[in-house]
Amino acid sequence: MGYELILQCGKGDIRAMAEESKIEQNFNAAYGVAGVVQGDQIINPPQTPQAEKPAESPNNLNRARTGAVNFVGREDAMVQLHHQLQQQERIAITAVVTGMVGVGKTELALQYALYHKKKSTYPGGICWIGVQGGTVGVQLLDFAKSLLGLFPPEDLNLRGQLDYCWARWQPPGDVLLILDDVHQYEEIQDYLPPQEQRFKVLITTRQNWLAASFEQLRLPVLSESAALALLESLIGASRLQAELEVGKGLCAWLGYLPLGLELVGRFLKRRTNWTLATMQQQLIDKGLQLSALQNPSGDMTAQRGVEAAKDCTKKLNLGMSNV
Repeated sequence: MGYELILQCGKGDIRAMAEESKIEQNFNAAYGVAGVVQGDQIINPPQTPQAEKPAESPNNLNRARTGAVNFVGREDAMVQLHHQLQQQERIAITAVVTGMVGVGKTELALQYALYHKKKSTYPGGICWIGVQGGTVGVQLLDFAKSLLGLFPPEDLNLRGQLDYCWARWQPPGDVLLILDDVHQYEEIQDYLPPQEQRFKVLITTRQNWLAASFEQLRLPVLSESAALALLESLIGASRLQAELEVGKGLCAWLGYLPLGLELVGRFLKRRTNWTLATMQQQLIDKGLQLSALQNPSGDMTAQRGVEAAKDCTKKLNLGMSNV
């Protein structure tokens, strides 16, 4: 006895005989679904199309960019951050000095996320939001729609739509939400997930304190050894060892900040004929020119170094391109 394939399409039925063949699949059509019948008996009955399931451990970390080449000297901070997130669902990465840039807050958050993506620590997903890149709520809603397949009723306001998504968040398991570069608590307060154990919220901020619900992880500058290791990874061991004492002074002048060291290291990597002493003198000269624009307090010395590094390497690059 043969099998009949019935394809319901619009108003009519299309019947096709498949002699002595085994039909293993049902086919969805624009106006109906297919089933296999033998006589009056349905084999493999039609199934109702299901909503697409979210990707396993969905994430949007491809949108996070910091420009850092190497991640050195933050191993202990990574361990401490994970420990705090398991104990307290909301953590704020801040600098030891309020307002400090270049200490590596964003890079620590990103490296933590990338590491735990590989470890599948957060099966419910990892969502990266650049707070200064647009409305936090809109970015969260885009994540839920594109990666989780959640489409809340459009008659709800933004907060209502997010509440709908939080309540139906899939896959199950812990979720990591990273809010990078928060200036004011008001930027995020209406869009935070419910304070449930599965939702871990990590923010980076220059502020010393944002809200009582966030526990702090205060990030110091690098140690001298870590700063030297970062510089060495960029310019090579032999080059650093040839001017080790100058290298130590250069790290100190840059305030042991990863950003300044990255800028200088990448510049020196391209300028193989430059000595560290030459680089340091250029930075000192530029730093003196910028000093009047900086807060004169001792805490801001490192910031002057980073700004000098940014400005000097930019102008030196322009100068070299014209040679």
